[in-house]
Amino acid sequence: PRSTPSNSSAASDVYKRQAVYIKRWRDNPVKFFEEVTPHKATSWQKDYFKWMGDMNNSRLLLVGGTGGGKSYSLAAGSLWSAICLPPYLKVPYRVAIAAGGLSQAKRIYDYVTEMIYNNDIIMNRVDGEPLKSQVKFNDGSWIAPLPSSNTQLYSLHANMFVVDEAAMAGDEVIDHAPRVIGPAKGGRFIISGHFTDDVKCYLGKFVEMWTNEKDYPNTCDGGEWTRIHYTSLDIDWINKQDIASARKMLSDEKFKLVWEAKLPILTSTFLRTDLVRNARGTFMPTPGKRNVMTIDWGYKQGFPSGIMVTRVHQKQDPSDNEYYVLYSKQYEQKTPDWLHTEIDRIHQRYKVTEIRADSSHSTDNYLITKRGLLLKEISFRALKHRMQERLRVCIERGKVNIHESNDHLLRELIAYRIDKAKKGDEHLVDCLMMALWEDRLLSGGAGFFRKSS
Repeated sequence: PRSTPSNSSAASDVYKRQAVYIKRWRDNPVKFFEEVTPHKATSWQKDYFKWMGDMNNSRLLLVGGTGGGKSYSLAAGSLWSAICLPPYLKVPYRVAIAAGGLSQAKRIYDYVTEMIYNNDIIMNRVDGEPLKSQVKFNDGSWIAPLPSSNTQLYSLHANMFVVDEAAMAGDEVIDHAPRVIGPAKGGRFIISGHFTDDVKCYLGKFVEMWTNEKDYPNTCDGGEWTRIHYTSLDIDWINKQDIASARKMLSDEKFKLVWEAKLPILTSTFLRTDLVRNARGTFMPTPGKRNVMTIDWGYKQGFPSGIMVTRVHQKQDPSDNEYYVLYSKQYEQKTPDWLHTEIDRIHQRYKVTEIRADSSHSTDNYLITKRGLLLKEISFRALKHRMQERLRVCIERGKVNIHESNDHLLRELIAYRIDKAKKGDEHLVDCLMMALWEDRLLSGGAGFFRKSS
């Protein structure tokens, strides 16, 4: 229950008692966790709270398996920050919590309010009562859960920005962090979560930041990031029988994702996910090179159609050519007339020097040549296996550069399989394979050209 001092002497005693506790908690965040909650800190939680206690630390990546207490620990760390840092920093400390959705952010916030109600020292620091939307403290600090929407995040300013379930929260939420904390005193950014088997996760900023220690270096290497990892196998309160059952029921990939919090290489896919990620980036390709448009016709079978423009940097040996994907898009439910108009627009915009398309759609190909455009027909069915191998070699050798705006293509590449591939999910991959193909790689073969007179 909240203390209600009846005179100034009693009030003074309450504030002195608060100050003693806050000083002790500030110096020992692990003690704060173990006194404010009914739990003893695990090994990884001790690392987490020690990171909290060192104000030289500002960036944290936290990855852990299921049931290990990530969300609960984020709540405790948020509460510690709002209670213990204002006297140290001499400013109010504001903590914003985002997640894969508002419900997950509120779940962390519910842990915060639970801890507040269970501790009279902290409860006496609250201004009024904790609300569903936020809790305010009497020194101006606050903690609030937020929906992961641009509208909310654009107007947000806080000292600490916590993003839980970062794989589901997405890149836009993570990208807001530098602006949210801005020049705030004691500014901190915490990214937490676990990996998922969704293709988007493999391409997302969360995975990029965790795996790319070159661009996001650790503090021990002179950088500003700290990485904390734990597996569910090391958590005392998780039943060992549940772990044994999960091993039997889940594939190795799924078990590593959920229980070991590891990002496995997808063995069932055609390309290594890390190599696809390496192919993604921002670039300014040299102008004046050969721009190739590739078209995967699909509307006649009821499937989407794909169009891509790739800039080819030619080398003396065609196997060493470099490729820059400038544009790729999958078009849903478009008529032939609309699609041909779009082809002409893209052809003019990118100053395309050559169009390539599957020879099986002879009518559509003829309509292109009739307009005076240079078209190269590719016998896709006959060359597909060789083009697949060419794709793999180019990706492995780093010869393919895909602008990060081509998100659909990147997802297709990671999910691409040569066995049991779902028709309709590989249009842009087919476009890329046509763009990478070089006739001189096929001994004794020839391309098929058609050009209007």
